[in-house]
Amino acid sequence: MSCAISTIKYILFLFNFVFTLTGILLIGIGIFVNSKASNVKELLAGNVSFASMLLIAVGVVVFLVAFFGCCGAIQESHCMIITYTICLLTIFFFEVGIGILAFVYKSKAQDYLSVTADRIFDGYNTNDDYRKLVDTVQREWKCCGTSGPASWAGKYPSSCCVDDNGRHYTTYTGGCPGEMYPVGCIEKLTQFAKDELHTLGCIAIGVASVELVGIVFSLCLASSIRRSELRGYA
Repeated sequence: MSCAISTIKYILFLFNFVFTLTGILLIGIGIFVNSKASNVKELLAGNVSFASMLLIAVGVVVFLVAFFGCCGAIQESHCMIITYTICLLTIFFFEVGIGILAFVYKSKAQDYLSVTADRIFDGYNTNDDYRKLVDTVQREWKCCGTSGPASWAGKYPSSCCVDDNGRHYTTYTGGCPGEMYPVGCIEKLTQFAKDELHTLGCIAIGVASVELVGIVFSLCLASSIRRSELRGYA
């Protein structure tokens, strides 16, 4: 085995070891973001959840492909290395797509939220599911109405009320005995969606960029192995 093949082999093995850890990290980040958005999936129109689920799926594939690449590098199998390169290239395009999708959703987050939130908040008095969702969102995100307390036109759900002496009001009232959350829910959720989608997009593009290094090294190793095999046949 030549020095060049040996060097590329161990560089690729080290790369794939790190890449295996990256796959685990992608899965963890996707699960964290998805769980954080679990209570507001309907309001977010599935945008954050969809991007995070894609990231989890890619993380699983990255983990498996990186493990396959480690085996191919150690065994110096030309076929395994080429298969690994094709898989890595496919993942690369998927991750670039996820990154672009995340940034597109980010730019339109407020538009998506406004349409969905208006429908759900308008149904507060007529739909029990919408009422529960609105109350949950207002309490957990400390917001009131779509654009602020004024959007309730003087009839405030108790979930708009800040705790007063440790007591949380759970019945629908015409006002709050204490303070009221001053910020609208669309503003809060839009900022959350933009932050999370920006993070997901940057991670996807960043990992895709690193993958290019792996693709280059795997092609170099495959080429070196092929040349070595041909010399052996000569």
